[in-house]
Amino acid sequence: MNDDFDGLLGRISHMIDEVPDLVERALFEEATMIFNKSQELCPVDTNRLRLSGKVTVDKTSEGFEAAITYSTDYAIYVHEDMTKYHNPPTQAKFLEQPARERLPRVLENIEKRVERMMSR
Repeated sequence: MNDDFDGLLGRISHMIDEVPDLVERALFEEATMIFNKSQELCPVDTNRLRLSGKVTVDKTSEGFEAAITYSTDYAIYVHEDMTKYHNPPTQAKFLEQPARERLPRVLENIEKRVERMMSR
């Protein structure tokens, strides 16, 4: 009986230790979903803007923080200027729109991803 209890405690301890890594991975996957949609909507001229995009997840004092960035010097202008024409399906607000669409479900999606990872 004691061995069963010790084994259970060991498994629970391992799960607790594993949770932060799973949350980080789930957050990265969720941010990547937004990023992938932004890549579809990102205007293309030389392809430099699209290639400059990336997803990062950093540990903070409060948990984790995801960022999706486009790092060309002109990214902000392409993203914000609603007066410029872009060949469909590309558009201005190519990052903001998919982020706004997915935001209401982000926490729920992360929870589901972590639950699936833990059940493996």
